[in-house]
Amino acid sequence: MFTDNELLKRKYFFETNGKHFLFPFVYNSHDVLRGKACKRFSTMDLDSLLHQYEEGDVVFGSIEFCKKAFQEIGIKPPKYLGYPLELNEFYNREIFIMDYAGVMEEPLPVFVKPKDEVKEFTGTVFREDKWRTITLNGHKTSKFYVSEVLDIASEWRVFVHRGKIYGCQCYSGDPLDFPNRNTVQEIKDIYESLDESPVAYTIDVGVTTAGETFIVELNDMWATGSYGVSPYDYTMAYIDRWLEIINLI
Repeated sequence: MFTDNELLKRKYFFETNGKHFLFPFVYNSHDVLRGKACKRFSTMDLDSLLHQYEEGDVVFGSIEFCKKAFQEIGIKPPKYLGYPLELNEFYNREIFIMDYAGVMEEPLPVFVKPKDEVKEFTGTVFREDKWRTITLNGHKTSKFYVSEVLDIASEWRVFVHRGKIYGCQCYSGDPLDFPNRNTVQEIKDIYESLDESPVAYTIDVGVTTAGETFIVELNDMWATGSYGVSPYDYTMAYIDRWLEIINLI
């Protein structure tokens, strides 16, 4: 974790709608860093952010806001972590990469998620052709992850920072249908043996109605909310990952 002196070395920019915080994780991180150099920004202020941003400063906000901030400071956003091949045994379903035409031909229901752009749109189970057409209409040049639809009892977000799991939050389904501890630990250990694993990230896991623990997806720390995890731990992990992205650690 960072010391107070280390935290005081940089400025922190927080997304607002011009007046209020729009997301709980932004508010919580602002509260954690209260007393530091905190600055509030809306998307309308991004031009002036460029003039205030200095190497090592950190931006908290929505994925769209952070992408614009990356662009302003000349940083290429990391790609979606998604589904590393090395974790194939934990997906419990086949995951295919398809283009627009391929996805449109898949029988329903089907799960579809953008492959490269982080949250280009939220991963969705399409049960009607109407909504598949409407959602994908503006993404005809994109690639997608496509898979069958599983019967899921619960879904959990596992938070990892520097090899330590510091939170596991249920975000869908029955909060008493817990994931298998050993499976989660094995997923983390295998992923962190790869060179590509970031300093802070999340593993979304699900529990099927048959009781099997599987990977829903992996997400980068800069592109995920706190989901009720400790605000302090979340904020420190987020800062660490931001500094890694801008090549300061």
